[in-house]
Amino acid sequence: MILPTDGLWRGAMYAFQDPILLSPQLIGHPLVGDAPLAGAYLGWAAVWVALVLGLAALAFQRRDL
Repeated sequence: MILPTDGLWRGAMYAFQDPILLSPQLIGHPLVGDAPLAGAYLGWAAVWVALVLGLAALAFQRRDL
């Protein structure tokens, strides 16, 4: 939950796949998403990206390129 990449991947796979083709054997497979992303999770992913970009901006602000 700290790094939202896996959840975002599963949400993207859920959005791309056809629900008719989803069989019970594929539930839990890394290339298959079985549920849409929750709004709170998308909010956390947005906050995480903003936090990482802000920390990167602070780090590069102090360095001489």
